[in-house]
Amino acid sequence: MSRAHETTITIDAPIEDVWRALTEAREIERWFAPEASVNPGPGGSITVSWGPGMSGTQTIEVWEPNRQLRLIDDRTQGPSPARLVVDYFLEAVDGKTVLRLVHAGFGPGPDWDGEYEGTRIGWPGFFRTLRHGLERHPGKPARNVNFFHAAPVGDSDTLWDQLFSSIPWQGPELFRNETPRCYQGVVTALDDALLNVALTSKDTGNFIYLNLVLYGLPAEQVEAIESQWKAAMAALPAVEAKP
Repeated sequence: MSRAHETTITIDAPIEDVWRALTEAREIERWFAPEASVNPGPGGSITVSWGPGMSGTQTIEVWEPNRQLRLIDDRTQGPSPARLVVDYFLEAVDGKTVLRLVHAGFGPGPDWDGEYEGTRIGWPGFFRTLRHGLERHPGKPARNVNFFHAAPVGDSDTLWDQLFSSIPWQGPELFRNETPRCYQGVVTALDDALLNVALTSKDTGNFIYLNLVLYGLPAEQVEAIESQWKAAMAALPAVEAKP
């Protein structure tokens, strides 16, 4: 028997704006992945990428503007076959939009546990990013910046503290979790940018994912911020590159 999970959020924005956020490439890049392309309509596709080796394409099965979008990720050819389905349902309620996602089709075996838990925990964070952009920065251009860092096996608490002491993260907190360790908040000093941080500890090391969404800033300021945060990540303990 396959498994599924649901995520629901209410967004103070017109339903047409939420639909565009799900279906237009530049809008997807504001809240989900830094690179996106869309071939719209039933039988079309949506491709997203976080960088080399971190991209994927889903087929569009249902395309009902302002009502429902269904995406299919066909994994039936692999060693643990499955047909993953992502359904977005939109409803206008009292001038706001209720967005509900059902992510289904995960296999029952342990091979699927990691992806099931990762998406179950991850979708609420993506939806909060979506809401923040639509409610606080409607119509503004956005830059979705991602950083990855691998640190040696060791004290993850100290590593977490080192990270937050080296970046200008101060602002309202939206979400915090200890296991797995993740944080989401607003960076007041960067014109209410949205910050997402996750730390995963494994036998092979500690892995940090940091996502920063900047809104309405000039290109030269965005480049300076990227350089500053990249330097902060590089100053953390790191796994030595193999020769």
